[in-house]
Amino acid sequence: MTLSDIRLHALLNGYENSDGAKADRIYNAFLKTVDAGYWRPGDKLPAEREMARALPVSEGTIQAVMRRLVDAGIVHRSRGRGTFISEINEGDYIFIRFFDDEAPDSGKIKTLNIEIDKVEIMEISDDGPWGKFLKPRRSYIRIVRHLSIGNTFKIFSEFVLDGGRFRPLLDIDPDTLGMVHIRNIINDRFNAPILRVIRNLQLVAATEEAAYSIDVKPGDMMMLLEVLNFTLRDEPIIYQRFFIPPNDMKLNVWDG
Repeated sequence: MTLSDIRLHALLNGYENSDGAKADRIYNAFLKTVDAGYWRPGDKLPAEREMARALPVSEGTIQAVMRRLVDAGIVHRSRGRGTFISEINEGDYIFIRFFDDEAPDSGKIKTLNIEIDKVEIMEISDDGPWGKFLKPRRSYIRIVRHLSIGNTFKIFSEFVLDGGRFRPLLDIDPDTLGMVHIRNIINDRFNAPILRVIRNLQLVAATEEAAYSIDVKPGDMMMLLEVLNFTLRDEPIIYQRFFIPPNDMKLNVWDG
């Protein structure tokens, strides 16, 4: 079986296991196969006539689906060459920056350095706050980062993912996880780009683990930045949170 046959079979399987109008079923099946890694940026799609022969829909339906995928930025057309998977733009890529009142108001903001002191990765079964977002799983992969902000204060951060899908992360050296953005690894290794995030900010009492990491007392009030990450099909994929102690710095949350 060729790679093209495997991809078309995956599309057919996704189509047959969904409900709704034919075009919606093909569209969602396509997004599902992209999420699952059957397609990579730059891959050429089969001709529309070939897809119509492999799937129980007309060529007109395939053309309608392709137009939707082009409009969504998932694929792009090249005249005379065909249709290709687009480079996914992670438009809501979260960064956090801290600066003080002496930072200039114009030009580039002079930010405090963020250094990663320690990274831990583990498989857990605890159903913490991430369970409501990721839904209950048999296990989760939890990555903890201990951050130092300009030698001024510390932040405790964690990433939580589905343990079944992302267990290979356990094979990555923690020092490596400290040098690259985890979302880059999720995209490059698992072909799971993040297309949307929701950010929630609130005051909370420090957990014992977070308090120990950032040198405050358990129960002390601090800022919690919660980040909910979604995939192409708008499904939850990564739960993040940052415990930030009281400080005199300004926090800038921006999209890069």
